Amino acid sequence: NFVDMYPNRMNNYCCGAGGGAWAMPYEQERIYYGRVKARQIQDTGAKMVIAPCHNCRDQIMKSLTKEYGLDIETKYLWELVADSLIVEPWNEEEVRKAHELRDTQYERDGIELEEGPWPEKAGPFCSARKGRCHVSKSSNSAQPYFWSRQRKSTGASAFSQAQQEGFCGGFHDR
Repeated sequence: NFVDMYPNRMNNYCCGAGGGAWAMPYEQERIYYGRVKARQIQDTGAKMVIAPCHNCRDQIMKSLTKEYGLDIETKYLWELVADSLIVEPWNEEEVRKAHELRDTQYERDGIELEEGPWPEKAGPFCSARKGRCHVSKSSNSAQPYFWSRQRKSTGASAFSQAQQEGFCGGFHDR
């Protein structure tokens, strides 16, 4: 269950480690200014606190929890998300259904997947990255996989446009 502190958002109180105070030699001041945040945390009754930045996390986890006897666990937001992900292997039926759903959505949106190995042009000397392409010739394999999406309406695949512009086709931002 989510419980927000009061006040919150732009009116919330600093944890006491802001402005680099965590890294400075002002431990007693930092702990003193963190007392308001410690009281806020206690008032929520929460057992886990999600911190938005590394200074907040370190101050709450390593300092306020000990100094004010907080019985809490402190995490970054990304840690909460990672812990919440449940990845279980899919059986063949689930894979088939997912492919059907994907195909239906792509059909609706006018997108086609071209299946095949990476094109020969994919390599470490891509003009898009000035020779720093992360796709290497060793990526080419006989193993088929999806490498391009084509909109029916344009008539030109994203890969063929990239080829014309001198890119390797590795779709760097994927």
